[in-house]
Amino acid sequence: MPRKWKKPIGEFRRKYRSLLQTAPRRALCVFGLARADGAADHNKQLARDRVKKSIRTLAAVLAAAAVVAAMQLPPDIQADRYLVRAERQIEQQDYAGAKESMDRILELQQEHGLEVPEEFLFRHAQILLRLELYDEAAESATKYLTQAGREGEHYRAALELLDAVEQAKAAAEAARRRPPGESRVFDGIEFVWVPAGEFLMGSTSSEADDDEQPLTKVRISRGYWLGKYEVTQAEWQAVMGSNPSEFSGCVICPVETVSWNDAQGFIRRLNSRSGGTRYRLPTEAEWEYAARAGTSGDRYGNVDAIAWYKGNSGDRTHPVGRKAPNAWRLCDMLGNVLEWVQDWYGPYPGGSVTDPQGPGSGSFRVIRGGDWGSSASPS
Repeated sequence: MPRKWKKPIGEFRRKYRSLLQTAPRRALCVFGLARADGAADHNKQLARDRVKKSIRTLAAVLAAAAVVAAMQLPPDIQADRYLVRAERQIEQQDYAGAKESMDRILELQQEHGLEVPEEFLFRHAQILLRLELYDEAAESATKYLTQAGREGEHYRAALELLDAVEQAKAAAEAARRRPPGESRVFDGIEFVWVPAGEFLMGSTSSEADDDEQPLTKVRISRGYWLGKYEVTQAEWQAVMGSNPSEFSGCVICPVETVSWNDAQGFIRRLNSRSGGTRYRLPTEAEWEYAARAGTSGDRYGNVDAIAWYKGNSGDRTHPVGRKAPNAWRLCDMLGNVLEWVQDWYGPYPGGSVTDPQGPGSGSFRVIRGGDWGSSASPS
């Protein structure tokens, strides 16, 4: 399954660095310009003075950083600092980060005998529920109810949270028992169930690209729904009100000529119609796991039987679902059109990972699966 990438269509933004990162570069640039311009001796001296000033500024910053590092805040103030950080992370919907900050507060509590406000325990339980850590969420909510009692400000909400934990655990258990390939329709689009599991991501075969290494053992911790077919022109038209496809006139063919940003716009509109965030692009790991459907080779079947590619497409797209699906009933995972995933392009991590999200930033987004113009083997 050759891995490909493409530069996204969108605005390129400058990235600003801190003084610690830019001061040495600024000093070198001032000196280099003075020399390159063939300045007189007094200009060279001016440049040297600027270099010294930049270096002194850098030294002052480093000294100030050392002083800050040497300061030891009292435990209760450290706890307040982590609480402020957690509140900011919650606003940014960084719930994993908020949990880390709150866990640090609990560590300070145990180390120094700090009193943890009842409000904290309730907020902690909410974060744990969002992260689907059900047993921990129930424990934190129970601690809140025990301390606050019936007079607690969040008494009713905490009781409802315990009910939500039980319901979520039951739903998770039902999802665990759900067979792969089960089909459902959400908002007019058919999806199939992809179960949790493990697989080896990447390839070392003769057909593999260099960037499909090193092999990485990936654990997908939760099952998810994935579109059974590529998004069709009709589905795109229904959500976006237009059809950008070059191969138009075939509403059951996949939509094409869309950027990664276009795909995000489609998802935002779909989510606004459904009344909440339900849809997103799969991660690259989720895509490959679903495409393999339990297989370990470079394809899940004979290429002519499962894919529209250069050798059989007639140089155009075709209606979705006309080729054989994989073992989990997903169609056109290979061929027809390339498929965007969520990740920035970057090297595979290697080793063993759980639910990888790809690099935190980059210049390119990943596309997978090949298309109607792709060769059966890399050229």
